[in-house]
Amino acid sequence: MGYMNNSRHNLNEVEQVNLNQSFFSSSRKFEDISIELFFESDISNEYLVWLNNSHYMQYSDQQLEVHTLDTSRDYLKSFTDSPNLFLKVLNSSGVMVGTLTVYIDVNHKVHHCGILVDPNAAKRGFGRKAWMALTHHICPNLGARKVVAGTLESNIAMIKLFEISEMSFEARLCDEKQYYGKLHDVLIYSRFCPQ
Repeated sequence: MGYMNNSRHNLNEVEQVNLNQSFFSSSRKFEDISIELFFESDISNEYLVWLNNSHYMQYSDQQLEVHTLDTSRDYLKSFTDSPNLFLKVLNSSGVMVGTLTVYIDVNHKVHHCGILVDPNAAKRGFGRKAWMALTHHICPNLGARKVVAGTLESNIAMIKLFEISEMSFEARLCDEKQYYGKLHDVLIYSRFCPQ
C-alpha cells in the first residue's frame, strides 16, 4: 500500500511539474510587470546584494545566511524537477525587481508562497502587483485550492499586503522565530481559491 501511495504521489508531482512548465512556457504579464521562471543567469551581483542586506532581511531567516553565487545556485537547483517554483518579477523595462517562491503540496493542493522585492524598487507597487498576480491568477491556474503565507507579527508591510490580496488571518505561531535572542510570533494568512 505504501508503494501505491508513493507512486500516486510521484504521479501528482510529475503532473504538477508539467503544468508549471506549460504555464511558464512564455512570460506572464500583469499590468506593468512580467513574471517568469528564475534561471541561473539571473543570479547577479545586484541580486546577491539584496539577499545579503541584513536590515532589509530583518523579517526573514535569510538574515542568518551569507549568500554567494554558489549558495544561490544550490538554492535554484533545489527547484529542479520539483513541483515547486522559483520565479522572477520584471518591470516594464525587463529589469528584475523581485522574486516569488511557491512550495506546492501536490496532494492537498496547498501553495505556500513567499516574495522578495529589490530594496531599491520598494514602495513602487511591484510587490503588490506581483503578489496579487501570484495569489489570484498564477496559483489558481496551477491547481491551488488554498494559498498560504506567513510573516513576523512585526512585519506590518507584509501583513498589509496579505490583507490587500484578500488573504485572511488563520493562525498565530507563538515564539516561532528567534533572531538575536529575541522571540517573534509568526502570523499565518491564507486564501481559498475559487474552484
